[in-house]
Amino acid sequence: MRFPRIALSLFLISISSAFGASLTPEEVSLIESELGITLSEGQKTDLAAIVRPDGPTPQWRQDAEGRIATNRTANLEVKVVNQYGQPVHGAQVDVKMVSNDFRFGGVMNLKEFSAASNVLSISTDRYKELFLKLFNAGGLDNGFKQKQRAGNEHLVPDFINWAKENELPIRGHTLIWPGTPNNNHLPANLLADVEAVEQAIADGQSQATIDSLKETLKTNVDAAIAEWASLWDVYEWDVINETLTNHRVQDLIGDDQMAEWFKIARANVVQPDCELVLNEYQIISAMSDNLRPGHYASRADPFKANIDRILADGGPLTKIGFQSRIKFEHRDPQLIYDRLEDFGSTYGLPMVGTEFEVRDGEPGSNWYPYDYTEFERAQITEEMMTQYFSHPLVEGLFIWTYMKPQNYTLCYPDGTIKLNGLVWYYMHRIKYNTESSQNSDTSGLASMDAYKGSYDLTVTYGGKVYQSSFSLGDDMTVTVPVVTEGVGTHWGAWEIDENNWVDTGDWLGRLQVQFAPWVWSLDLEQWLYFPIETVAAGDGWCWINNI
Repeated sequence: MRFPRIALSLFLISISSAFGASLTPEEVSLIESELGITLSEGQKTDLAAIVRPDGPTPQWRQDAEGRIATNRTANLEVKVVNQYGQPVHGAQVDVKMVSNDFRFGGVMNLKEFSAASNVLSISTDRYKELFLKLFNAGGLDNGFKQKQRAGNEHLVPDFINWAKENELPIRGHTLIWPGTPNNNHLPANLLADVEAVEQAIADGQSQATIDSLKETLKTNVDAAIAEWASLWDVYEWDVINETLTNHRVQDLIGDDQMAEWFKIARANVVQPDCELVLNEYQIISAMSDNLRPGHYASRADPFKANIDRILADGGPLTKIGFQSRIKFEHRDPQLIYDRLEDFGSTYGLPMVGTEFEVRDGEPGSNWYPYDYTEFERAQITEEMMTQYFSHPLVEGLFIWTYMKPQNYTLCYPDGTIKLNGLVWYYMHRIKYNTESSQNSDTSGLASMDAYKGSYDLTVTYGGKVYQSSFSLGDDMTVTVPVVTEGVGTHWGAWEIDENNWVDTGDWLGRLQVQFAPWVWSLDLEQWLYFPIETVAAGDGWCWINNI
């Protein structure tokens, strides 16, 4: 089992199974400085108990950490060489993650973003600043819903521009939410078309009249999806939302239209590689058999049937969305992974958690009332993040309630970050983050296992700073050339003296390396040609000049 070695300039973060009982002073300092808060002693204790629990490590966590090490990290080598291609020893190599490849996302409210709401008691600047600290991807709760476009559409461009300025990828929710007779989610014009068809059927009008009205409905739905997809620059769309209960439109014009909606979306999206998602609730987060026997199967099976139908009809469905809203009970973390794996092994498609939150039972509801303690809510947050991050096909997990008055939010409207919010920050920005400060060794190398993502790289040598950026998606070596005086300090593993000689001992004796890769062998009285990379480890091939 391979675990990342992540050396930090300020502190060491290990993702092994060895957990401590408390946060380090460096971790506390980072959290407080980055979030602009002061942690109470109780917060420190509770946060540490969740993210660094004492006691034996349960099997589910051991398995998850192993998958994370395998699937979410890669070996990174930074090789520092001089202008002659020789390795440079002693250069300072600083590697800092800019963004994890995994989307630790959050959902904003457009009116709160635009200062058009009286919910917040903090400035919109603080609202935005804190969002960027907590999340590396974003979305909108109602801002991309066509039914609510009249109150939101004029505000969306500023949100999109802000996201681009801050290199924040945005997902779209949703292109169509077909609605039910008792719960309409359609814009007014489409609802009128639906009601016209339903009324014609109820009135016993001619089939020709009904077919004509259905064609009008189909045409207008298609046009609405095409228009909406073409307006907003997002990296993925929830094309259809909640098909298990919201099929009012499909009941009138056919289930085969779902595939057509995906095709229309593909033809009109702004980003050609935009992911197209079928989004559903209470699948991964369905009640356990202990609470409601058969509930998962009763939800998962018809959801799979809809996925199968869309794919069979040629719909370009490229990702599966699970709302992941936790209610009713504290589920076994292994159950969460097993359900992800059920869909992952069945379809092999990317997956995303789209609307994660941990919600209490609703007053007056007969649905298994269950109220979570704040500690338990935070604990479930850590478990969900761990299991979703550990599955190789899951590409993101999005918090649905970022800043609201409700207790299931991450932050209250006065900017208070709740315990579940602190857990989210720790997991995203500390545990699953890589920062390394090392000196290059005699081979010019600084090596580490690092989380996959985008990075800034700074190499400092001889009073000069060399900066670059790169993306780590697999094992890789990044070569950084620096300028040195003379031929450098080392040739391979051997130190160069003041006259540009190295002593390789029993290997090749004394070599003059001033004109490397051409070197002069004192013992052989020959010029030898050594590509520097072949001698970095103290051996290698050479070409002997016999002229």
